[in-house]
Amino acid sequence: MATSRTGRSRPDGGTARPGLLGLLTMVVGTLIVAAVALGVGAQVALAGQERRIADLTEQAARDAAEPLPSTPPPTRMDAANRNRLAKGLMAVRTADAQVESAVQEWLRGQSELSAVWKALGACMFQVDVYDTLAARYPPVQLGDLPAAIDLRQAETDCGRATIERRADRGTL
Repeated sequence: MATSRTGRSRPDGGTARPGLLGLLTMVVGTLIVAAVALGVGAQVALAGQERRIADLTEQAARDAAEPLPSTPPPTRMDAANRNRLAKGLMAVRTADAQVESAVQEWLRGQSELSAVWKALGACMFQVDVYDTLAARYPPVQLGDLPAAIDLRQAETDCGRATIERRADRGTL
């Protein structure tokens, strides 16, 4: 009979193999090593994030200390641009009427829903064109023209009032 490291005899004459306790010890040891390695990695990652936050804080402080560039004076409104704005407002009103017509035709089954979407997109495009041009001027220079299109007013809402009214009645 062979003798194991522990001094016990093995009837099969083989060498001693770690038992359940030995296997458990190896697993626990491996887990401890892995946990320590992960902990060190996490600390390194946190230190990197802390450095990044410190760098961003310093950059923000430098940016706040710098004077802001002065904004150029607003453009003076001339007759040509006032005319362009007035035509732009009329284009929005016309496009709004086209959305309402497209909704009516769709409800009667005379057109596809895509026609409503197309009209709505065209109307919103006109709103953007007007708003972009009007934003160049201070409100005092605009006079009776709006500083921006109000999408809550029925004549410039791109069909929203018509659609909401129909939806409330259940006729949409």
